[in-house]
Amino acid sequence: MFNIGVLALQGDVDAHIDILELLGARVCKITKLSDLHGLDGIVIPGGESTTFSMLLESSGLFEPIKKIVSDGIPTLGTCAGLILLSTKVLDGRSDQKSFGLLNAVVKRNGFGRQISSFVDKIELQDSNNGEEATYINEEYQTVKVTGAFIRAPKIVSVGPGVQVLGTILQKEIVYVREKNIFATSFHPEITRNTFIHEKFLDAAKKG
Repeated sequence: MFNIGVLALQGDVDAHIDILELLGARVCKITKLSDLHGLDGIVIPGGESTTFSMLLESSGLFEPIKKIVSDGIPTLGTCAGLILLSTKVLDGRSDQKSFGLLNAVVKRNGFGRQISSFVDKIELQDSNNGEEATYINEEYQTVKVTGAFIRAPKIVSVGPGVQVLGTILQKEIVYVREKNIFATSFHPEITRNTFIHEKFLDAAKKG
């Protein structure tokens, strides 16, 4: 059994927990420092990124979470989680902080405001060569991943070391990985696809 913590200061927490428990993980909600002990992975869910930033500071969790992610704990950030992990945030508030651990530039609400929300199929990419992965191997032949984009951040660019794992539309990047960090512009938990969480848990199982 492996232990996953979901940051539960705000945001879409319970839907992530449901999927993780369905996949066999033991899950706890992270609201205080002691909740970080003994974890094999951490999920930073969607929500409001500026509010997240303030709550992380007021709860004393900002620096401890930054440290364990920097030290290599497998981490999944979705929507606001992507913003919090990235090195540069466009259109953010002056007092908004991010962990700065994912080598990417993101734009808040880059896919539009709440009224522009949509669901789309994610074109999975092979992490080694950037080719569409729908025909790379049997695993990808059978999987269909859809994501809900709700006030979704747009990944403007990625730097060295970041693998592009998924795109939509005209090759807009929406799913990336850098070492222990997985991040998506969209909400995989809302559409109830388990693929993104499975890949994250594979990394957690490997330590």
